[in-house]
Amino acid sequence: MSVIKPCPFCWEKKVRPTQYETWNTGDKDRWWIVECPKCQTGGPIAASKKKAIELWNHREEEM
Repeated sequence: MSVIKPCPFCWEKKVRPTQYETWNTGDKDRWWIVECPKCQTGGPIAASKKKAIELWNHREEEM
């Protein structure tokens, strides 16, 4: 599993990827999101766990 960066808002280190399911027109859709249990921040939404972690870890460079 990839290393997941801490929450960019509260710096909590115990963030985790979570899978959700929704029912849409009779079909089950599954999607992933990395969530912070401390400040309840989450996202962005992705189709796979790997992609959710990759998107969460992407941070703009500070100037």
